[in-house]
Amino acid sequence: MTHRLSIVALAAGLALGTAAQAQITVTLRDGSSVRASALSAQGARLSLTPDAGGAARVVEAAAVERVDMLEPQILTEAHAAFASGEMIKTLQAMGKLRVELDPLKKIPGGREWWLEGEFLRAHILLSQRRIKDAGDAMREIAADSTDPVSQRHAQVFLAHLTGLAGDPRQALDQLRGLILNARDQETLADAWLFTGQHRAAVNEQQEALIAFLRVPVFYPARLVPLGAARLGAARCFVALEDLPAARRTLKELIEDQPTTLPGVEGKKLLSQVERDLGLASTATDAPQ
Repeated sequence: MTHRLSIVALAAGLALGTAAQAQITVTLRDGSSVRASALSAQGARLSLTPDAGGAARVVEAAAVERVDMLEPQILTEAHAAFASGEMIKTLQAMGKLRVELDPLKKIPGGREWWLEGEFLRAHILLSQRRIKDAGDAMREIAADSTDPVSQRHAQVFLAHLTGLAGDPRQALDQLRGLILNARDQETLADAWLFTGQHRAAVNEQQEALIAFLRVPVFYPARLVPLGAARLGAARCFVALEDLPAARRTLKELIEDQPTTLPGVEGKKLLSQVERDLGLASTATDAPQ
């Protein structure tokens, strides 16, 4: 999806319902519409705060034809927490993602945000080694989605899980076909990251490096795969005995994403690389 708020917007603190954001328009199946300044989920119902003020209006999700809105606050918070490596906040937000976004699951205009929440949740689950949970979420999208873009994105994750289950060659074959048919940045960034990881797993370091480097070159705004791709590229440079390139890559990673999981791992690797180069360690000098 290309309508996500940028990291600049996240940094500016644009949360759903503030005056800085556009209004939410909920179109009901009876032809009427409601303009709201905030929306929250209450089970199978949506609570709408009227734009003009006053008491909240509660409507059944099944009665909604479409919702036009910017990114829900819980999704904004989860993206920001995970991108900055705040795992406690990330896990707290992840626990709320399905509760708050599930009512939007089958509503045009809202489903896009539910899907994005599920793809983010899959990344978080993988970081926690919760492979089965990530697979269950992606299989649901791959089986039920009528949108080929989100279906293909889910298939990218499922191919990755095939590799993690012990068959990296099959994963690479699947990823190759998915990349050929993908056009959106979200799918491609994840697909090239996973391709790099499975190329590295079969010790094809040069091919892995090329795959990893596609992410910062072509998809630098995709912050979640960006850090992992930079770390993967640095490891490839080490395997290829290009320690100066590994050091440059790691310093970029640590400067941009110091508290993320890749950033923390990158500091450890940078210390080793600088030791091998005979240099004083700079890893602890990175911003915290």
